[in-house]
Amino acid sequence: MGDVSGNRGASGINLGFGFNLIGLLLVVVILGISAAVMVSSFGGSTPVKTSGTTPGTTPGATTETTPGTATGAAPETTAGNIGAIAKQSAVVACESDATEVETAIQEYSAVNGVASSVVTPTLLTSGPSPDLVSFPSSPDYTISIASGVVMIAAPTTSAPVPYGTSGACAKAGS
Repeated sequence: MGDVSGNRGASGINLGFGFNLIGLLLVVVILGISAAVMVSSFGGSTPVKTSGTTPGTTPGATTETTPGTATGAAPETTAGNIGAIAKQSAVVACESDATEVETAIQEYSAVNGVASSVVTPTLLTSGPSPDLVSFPSSPDYTISIASGVVMIAAPTTSAPVPYGTSGACAKAGS
């Protein structure tokens, strides 16, 4: 019996659902090109060996520099990169936690008809349906509530400042 569905592709092979081998091939090619672009975009930089004389070095010595940095600049270290990533992660976590607490204060005030100045961490984390499962804590920063205002101490030894103050979380992870 012949093909009654009309789903026979240009290659003459019926794959059903309106697909054909040419269409499938195009999808695979597009995915391959996308993967190649992603790998080249997000791939790390490889150190490049350069030779030359930098003041304070032995003539003819070889130094490693990363493309895009000045010749003779200190090479990037993995530990330095990890430290920078950890610091940036602490800053982002601080901002996220502070926003979460600020939203919980507003929600608690609206639902319970109370002023935000009376909201405490205990009120946000207790009751039959708490606004927060637990109050955020971190070794990199401290979040507290003072008269309904979210306060940030980053690092934990610094004096708290209101969330929203420029750079409130900037020193988290320091």
